[in-house]
Amino acid sequence: MKDKKSTARSVVIYIIELLAIIVASQLVFTKVIRPVSIIGSSMYPTVADQDIALINVIGLKESELKRFDVVIIDWKQNNENIIKRLIGFPGDHIKFVNDELYINGVLYEEDYLDRDYVARAKASRGVSQFTADFEYIVPEGQYFVLGDNRLNSADSRTIGCFSFNDFIGKEGVVIYPFNHFNWIK
Repeated sequence: MKDKKSTARSVVIYIIELLAIIVASQLVFTKVIRPVSIIGSSMYPTVADQDIALINVIGLKESELKRFDVVIIDWKQNNENIIKRLIGFPGDHIKFVNDELYINGVLYEEDYLDRDYVARAKASRGVSQFTADFEYIVPEGQYFVLGDNRLNSADSRTIGCFSFNDFIGKEGVVIYPFNHFNWIK
């Protein structure tokens, strides 16, 4: 009789532990970090198509957003999450002229772009500019984002700006494939 009680108790404890692990995992993977599968090449070579990344989603605060952060956005109109680089804040005047980025009249170096890739992409497409000239004033309460692969990116130039409430997280790490392991900043 004691063996049956002991076995039953062990099973109950096992089920409770298993449920605790499931609940804890669910909380970690929705409130702390979020696994994201990268679809498309709009951020190449920062992240590649089919990369799997873990993105920081804990405590994202609007006051902690920095220009050029890599962010994950809930693009509600297309029912998908997208990864882009944060370029413009509410009220900013964004201007590209001859592949040079001006924000509020100040020239910014885009050091995060891979210059060799930019040159190869322009040559393969037969174009002289990686980012076509444009000018845009970011509406109040909105943020302007661009993909790092400007020749192949649906971003704020075409799909519009996003509010802070659309942001899911920022930065992270590519974990798969293993040879792509890299911090996303």
